[in-house]
Amino acid sequence: MNEVLPGVWHWTAVHPRIKQQVHSHWLADARVVLDPMVPPEGLPAFDPSPERVVLTNRHHLRDAERFVEEVRRRSRAGEFSKVGTRMNDGDRLAATL
Repeated sequence: MNEVLPGVWHWTAVHPRIKQQVHSHWLADARVVLDPMVPPEGLPAFDPSPERVVLTNRHHLRDAERFVEEVRRRSRAGEFSKVGTRMNDGDRLAATL
């Protein structure tokens, strides 16, 4: 994981179906992970822990379900309560965005 801007982290992983590098991002202040793939070395350490996984489009499901399960195992109860919530035009990802 590389910090590309203050509080914005980026990593890549090879997508098993398309065999190409894909990009994932962690927005620390918003506690949002975008389009996650779990890298071969395992789930990165997050501080604070993520509250939401957001897909920028429906084709980016990737490892989102696996990612959510791994984060849930590490998180306190209830921290990942909004999994599966559909965003609509005008909705905010987090209070800080």
